[in-house]
Amino acid sequence: MKMTQKEFAEHIKVSQGMISKWESGDYNFSIKTLAEVAEKLDMELYINLKPEAGREGKKLQKENRCFIF
Repeated sequence: MKMTQKEFAEHIKVSQGMISKWESGDYNFSIKTLAEVAEKLDMELYINLKPEAGREGKKLQKENRCFIF
């Protein structure tokens, strides 16, 4: 997808300034925002939660889950 910031912003209906924040890492995405961007790009958002390396004894490891938005 070779687009300028301006073209991409117009494509997904956000400001060019917002795209600039995303690219600079100066924006913390919420799951809702990620889902909205994915929808505008005709994509699915998958979020996979898993325990950190070295934490094998925790209860969380028993259930790895995948969420689709």
